[in-house]
Amino acid sequence: MYPRNSLSRDLVLSMHQNNREGVEDMSLLSDLHEAAIMLNLHLRYQQDKIYTNIGSILASVNPYKQIAGLYDESAVDMYSRHHFGELPPHIFAIANECYRCLWKRHDSQCVLISGESGAGKTERARSC
Repeated sequence: MYPRNSLSRDLVLSMHQNNREGVEDMSLLSDLHEAAIMLNLHLRYQQDKIYTNIGSILASVNPYKQIAGLYDESAVDMYSRHHFGELPPHIFAIANECYRCLWKRHDSQCVLISGESGAGKTERARSC
């Protein structure tokens, strides 16, 4: 970390426009670094968009509140009728993709859920 007075303009880079607006898939960020990732997650969180893809990986931010319609039957139905990437990021999209691959490839599927204690992993896994 640089002392506040020693930061020069040559160490600061301008941010690409799509990084300021937020993207559903962070692999599409023009500048892929910690600050861009955190800003993207923050922008989406402010809009109650708690799920963000990073390619085929799903990042989730615990909203610490109920978001209407996020886990109801209509959401299950909608995600069950679409392929991965056709709809906004969601835990149901991951579950549906695993289910499709199970039948298509006749292969076992595995989902890794990782995060801090109390982040909501168990609650979301129950909804699938």
